[in-house]
Amino acid sequence: MYPNPVNGNKLHISDIINGSFRVYNLFGQEISNGKIENSIIPISDINSGIYLIEIISNEQSITKRFIKK
Repeated sequence: MYPNPVNGNKLHISDIINGSFRVYNLFGQEISNGKIENSIIPISDINSGIYLIEIISNEQSITKRFIKK
């Protein structure tokens, strides 16, 4: 997952071309979700801060932390 921290509106995910995602704030509230297309997650609607992202692909789930500046 790169870049981290994110300065722009896209988060790139290596090794996952298509899937889905959910973004949570540090209180556990879901603030965004959608589809991963061409290994890119759009995050333009997310304010600056620290978040957790759950990536779901091929019936597997992985959670990572990222920072949006």
